Amino acid sequence: MEKIIEYIKANGLDGIKKDRDSCYQRYYLYNILREHGLTLYEIGEMFNKLHCTVIYGIRMHKMYEEMNDVLYKEHTQLVRVLFDVPANGFSLEHDVLKCNTVRKLELIKLRIRCKYYEKTEELNEV
Repeated sequence: MEKIIEYIKANGLDGIKKDRDSCYQRYYLYNILREHGLTLYEIGEMFNKLHCTVIYGIRMHKMYEEMNDVLYKEHTQLVRVLFDVPANGFSLEHDVLKCNTVRKLELIKLRIRCKYYEKTEELNEV
């Protein structure tokens, strides 16, 4: 939770920025925070927004996910990497074998920096 708050402040998501990147990231983070049990009012306070804005953002997130919107996924890729860690973790071997674009390589590098791979910590110690 603290990482999300730091990310919000560091990237100005609690401000009035209305560019697509900021809005999409807000929508995504609204949904994550709601899934973690925060009230709409609490989420709104984190972003300096009203609860009705949070409701709208969550609806938009669900709509984009149902549509499988490529643009939405592209603009939220960073927050997905930072805050969506699967229960069983990530597999470096699997990701490397599936890596066929520069974008996927950048994603792997980011996950290594964030220590999302189980054996990454062991490699850094050597």
